Amino acid sequence: MKSKQLREMEIPELLLKEREVGERFFQNRMKHSLGQLDKSHQLKHDRRLLARIQTVIAEKRA
Repeated sequence: MKSKQLREMEIPELLLKEREVGERFFQNRMKHSLGQLDKSHQLKHDRRLLARIQTVIAEKRA
């Protein structure tokens, strides 16, 4: 998801998306530590997406 798309969303939608991505990131981290994660690039993608979402939320609250 691109930053432009995130900026078009409202804060409640962003908070929901943040929760979804955060849960997926946590699950993938656990799988990675157990050696069960096939797509390890997904960790980097989710971490950056989570940061983007949190940045947009902070911008909207300011």
